[in-house]
Amino acid sequence: MNSEKQSYTCPSCGKTFTTPILVENLSSATGETYEACPYCLTKIETEKPTKKKTAVTKSRKVKKEVRVKQEIVQRLKKEVFKPSSEKHRCPHYLGYLATRPKGEAIPEECLTCTKIVECMLKKAVG
Repeated sequence: MNSEKQSYTCPSCGKTFTTPILVENLSSATGETYEACPYCLTKIETEKPTKKKTAVTKSRKVKKEVRVKQEIVQRLKKEVFKPSSEKHRCPHYLGYLATRPKGEAIPEECLTCTKIVECMLKKAVG
């Protein structure tokens, strides 16, 4: 077991320390993670790439999981709100919602119709 701790000197501020801190740059698109001076956050070159790679690998795995979950949610939204491919026959006429009495409830079949807005705005041709 090596009980000696390695000593680092920051090239920027000149301070000496034994343990660099792990910094994640959230302002970059890649979310770069690196070991840095605990005083001025300057990147420090160390001989322990395994820790750095592990942190970066975990960060990438989390980002990938988030991306996959977002894709699943998008697919589900498309499936839920996709109009049915079967022929939809309206029991009323196009423009019915624009001409119905003001206090009357909107029929349930109208709420799922793909032409609901068009029906509400269409003036009856008489």
